[in-house]
Amino acid sequence: MERLVDPAKLKAQTAYNAASDHFDDEPLAFWARSGSRIVERLGLPAGAKVLDVGCGTGASAIPAARAVGPTGLVIGVDLADRLLERGREKARRQRLSNVEFRKADMENLGYRDGEFDAVTAPHLRRAALVCRLKTDPSRLMLRPLVCSCPRVCLPFRTSLSPRLS
Repeated sequence: MERLVDPAKLKAQTAYNAASDHFDDEPLAFWARSGSRIVERLGLPAGAKVLDVGCGTGASAIPAARAVGPTGLVIGVDLADRLLERGREKARRQRLSNVEFRKADMENLGYRDGEFDAVTAPHLRRAALVCRLKTDPSRLMLRPLVCSCPRVCLPFRTSLSPRLS
């Protein structure tokens, strides 16, 4: 990933790195509950390829990796190195080899069109940016889309994602 220069992104990266030691503490347990529920709602099939944007320590990525099984793949992206390290450690402890945690900027991911079966971005206020990519064919990076952002994507789920509906 290129060096961050956007002040807002640098501020977010610094804040989340600073909070990383307490990110999975009980007062923040809602991240894990929320991530598990979202993955459950998506009904990901075995073998699916999933992108989790703003993955943090893996609240959605880890349950998604369990859901898609050993033939699937989950790629979690975040700006905060220390959150990614914690996610990798959680995946190692759970012996999940089908999840990767990568440092990346959600506005410049660089994935090919049609590369993912599903995208989750449940913890981001700007999640709609990722979801809206489906409406611009020149920037589409998803196979027929299933997404975790209900107000934006669920109306499209039936018509575009028969495999994941």
